[in-house]
Amino acid sequence: EEKLEWIARQGGLVLLNIHPDYMMGDDRLRLYEKLLTVLREKHGMWHALPRDIARWWRERNMSELRQADGAFTVDGPAAERCRIVQHRLEGHAVVQSTLPWHGT
Repeated sequence: EEKLEWIARQGGLVLLNIHPDYMMGDDRLRLYEKLLTVLREKHGMWHALPRDIARWWRERNMSELRQADGAFTVDGPAAERCRIVQHRLEGHAVVQSTLPWHGT
């Protein structure tokens, strides 16, 4: 759970690729169930299937980011679902901030 929190703070991605052959045994199934429960209870995370991710990237590739007067505009199919985030390194920490924007 600590690792998941750290990944979320970094704006990272958690990808689960589980094969049934490695899940044999009650102890492993209990751990897997616990992990899924923890992930389900996390707010602000996108629980996506591969098709959802593919659709997002197609929409993103057909969209354009523009900047005017200190604000950002996203034009295209991703405009309503996107958010613009800036990451910068401060010392040894990655700092994330959401930039002002509006979809068109």
